[in-house]
Amino acid sequence: MNARRLLALAALVAAILFGGRLVASVYVDYRWFAALGDGPLSVWRARVTDLAALRLVLTLAGSAFLFANLYGVSTSVESLEMPRRLGDLEIREKVPGRQLLWFAGAVALVAGLGLSLFVDDWMAFDMVQFGRAFGVPEPYTGADLAFFVHWLPFENALYLWGVWLLLAAAAIVVLLYALTADLRWDAGRLRTTRHVRRHLTVLAACLLLVLAWGHRLDAYALLSAGSGQNDAFVYVDHRIAMRSRFVLAALTAIGALLVLHAAWQGQGRLTLWVITAVLGLTVVLRGIVPVVGARLVGGAEIARRDVPYLRNRAVVTQTAYGVNRIQRATGYGLASADSAGLAIPLWDPAVLARGIERARRGEMVSDDIGWQPIGGHLAAVAVTRPAAPPDGEPLSWDVALASASLADAAGDPILLDSLGRATPNGVLGEGSGRERRLVVRPQATGHLIINDTTGRVLADPIASFGARLAHAWDERDFRLLFTDALDRLESPVIVRHRDVRERLTEIAPFFSQGHALTPAFARDTVYWLCHLYAASPSFPLSQRYAVGRAAWSYFQHAAIAVVNGESGAVTIVADPSPDRLTETWVRRFPLLFSAPSALPPSLVAALPPPTDGVLLQASAMSQYGTRGDMIPTPVHLPGGDGVDSTLGLAPRALALLPTTTAGERALGWTLPLLDAGDRVSGVLVALGGPSPATLWVPNGRAGPRWGEVVERLRAVGPPTADASEGAGRDVARARIRALPIGDGLAYVQPLYVVHGGGQAAAAGVAALVRDTARAAPSIGEALGGDAPRAAIAPTTPRAAAATSAERVRTLYDAMRAALRRGDWAAFGAAFDSLGAALGRPLR
Repeated sequence: MNARRLLALAALVAAILFGGRLVASVYVDYRWFAALGDGPLSVWRARVTDLAALRLVLTLAGSAFLFANLYGVSTSVESLEMPRRLGDLEIREKVPGRQLLWFAGAVALVAGLGLSLFVDDWMAFDMVQFGRAFGVPEPYTGADLAFFVHWLPFENALYLWGVWLLLAAAAIVVLLYALTADLRWDAGRLRTTRHVRRHLTVLAACLLLVLAWGHRLDAYALLSAGSGQNDAFVYVDHRIAMRSRFVLAALTAIGALLVLHAAWQGQGRLTLWVITAVLGLTVVLRGIVPVVGARLVGGAEIARRDVPYLRNRAVVTQTAYGVNRIQRATGYGLASADSAGLAIPLWDPAVLARGIERARRGEMVSDDIGWQPIGGHLAAVAVTRPAAPPDGEPLSWDVALASASLADAAGDPILLDSLGRATPNGVLGEGSGRERRLVVRPQATGHLIINDTTGRVLADPIASFGARLAHAWDERDFRLLFTDALDRLESPVIVRHRDVRERLTEIAPFFSQGHALTPAFARDTVYWLCHLYAASPSFPLSQRYAVGRAAWSYFQHAAIAVVNGESGAVTIVADPSPDRLTETWVRRFPLLFSAPSALPPSLVAALPPPTDGVLLQASAMSQYGTRGDMIPTPVHLPGGDGVDSTLGLAPRALALLPTTTAGERALGWTLPLLDAGDRVSGVLVALGGPSPATLWVPNGRAGPRWGEVVERLRAVGPPTADASEGAGRDVARARIRALPIGDGLAYVQPLYVVHGGGQAAAAGVAALVRDTARAAPSIGEALGGDAPRAAIAPTTPRAAAATSAERVRTLYDAMRAALRRGDWAAFGAAFDSLGAALGRPLR
């Protein structure tokens, strides 16, 4: 076999391996999305269709451009001879011109396909096709706001692709000409033929066209990143810089046409002069003219002319972050101190997690603390796992429920059952003692193969040889194909994208995820809750705020995602009053979104408020105010919240607050805002539930200064004299909760006593109500209520015994079922859980 055939065989094998893995990847993705339902599958189809169409067009366009350049190179080559050997005789064989063209076409096609793979923003392409107009024009260009949100991101992606295409073509052309005698370095000079000069001049004209395109995009970019304070778009940007860039784009495009004309006429000197002039104009119009223009107008005059631009920026920023959606709620609040006693959190998440770990020895809280109403009271939800799991992932998980507002006599959390009753061992109750395995959870890695005999898990079945081959090829792990462990399973399925955030990114990539990822417990099932936001970095004129690692100029609540940790199902509930960007995606993928009625009622009640969006609303309010007279005076965020650094920067605790509908309550969160004198002007109340809302509750009377609130609460010690006595004990203070109660605001700060080793226990509550600061064992008593501290009914001994017996029976049934199907891992997990239920922990 000669070298040519070996090369062809190697290329064929490489194509089969690459193409096979590509097909396997697409097929595996299809099966994964199909297992999740029609909604996620519609997103997969849109992604595949859009990427295929977009890359096909770009491949054809890029290949045509590259082939034209390669054809231009081939016309300068009179002949190409390839050496061949016949025995001891060397023969130089002339390559036919048609074969050269076929080779050039193949190279252009491969290079064009490779360059098209760099464009992967299918969502921008989809938005161009299906995005709805905002119906509001941008005041300085007249373009609809949708032009900046939908079209500009796509055009920027095309621009980058064009730059890479031009650079690739130029590199290939120069390299090929350098291999011939048409472009060489001779006697200290670069010598070229007329053909080469024409070709390079045409590429220079294309470069000027790309530069003109870039100047146009930079002119629009000024609307989002101007030269004013905090990147504000101001007078100089509008009247001088933007106009200069549009003029520069037009002049550069004219220069490109002149260069093309010069190439056709063979006037190299004209080409040089045109390129020099364009570069000079770029420096003058982009660097010198804006500076000189600003100096000629004068600082005072520019400040006067900037006023309407800053006013427009304030209005647009309020729109971009939903400040206009905030409702004024005068007279809103908890009815009395007694009603607040079991609705306000006593525990900060980090302290509560350590307390649960003390109560549930041998287990550790794996993720953030969730909050939800149980039995009419505020409760906390923690997902636990064995503290020292065996190698690999824990096989069993558990859920701990605790009162969020109360502590026992020792300052430890009060564990609850699933009905909200106090229970000494944290047993959830009847029907909740089964083996619990989380197939989807935060920070889960790799795939998971399980025996899904009940068909509950939404995953890809891999019993067939074809499915196993596809997964093995996609994962590049052929142990999936030949392992005997799969053959022993009755209904093997493979769970992919097990991390909660990764799964949401696959299903709803067009939304930005909130920072909080909290657990919830409903119908004996663990769920993960994550708010989703419609965000854009190219929304014009508004202030940019950083959220995580990204900076956005548009950020509004879009939906909340509910992920079933035990089945992998994802339910996305859209905001009942969606913004225009969210509305576009809801209309595009209607099967992806569900109504709140699709969730269990107890889970609907556990939906938290969108705190990320509310923080940005508060920042926008502080910086740009509100429309109308909702807040007559400027406000700003407090400089601190009174928390001790020893408690860390854990997520904030939520409260159970009334909604605007009489008699209804939802999870909520409050944020105090201060006036110019640092007095508490009122609080922002973020409400969750099926209809999230943000309320502004003004202070009913002249509020104290925030620094005074912090100092007066800090001056109040624990309610018992010996609470902080003893070696190694210190008092730590939680975040201050500012809450509307009655006709004013009350300030509550839980106190903890810190023992050796960093363990903390509840030591009471400090409260500032009107002008009186005091401490008490519970929140209700600190607020002046009559509610006793132990307001949660304990489980009776008979009920506890019944619950314990039911748990033992359930675990025994799980062991029998695992034994019948030969699932020894499940049998061992149920056996260990049975031992823990009987008070026989692992040794």
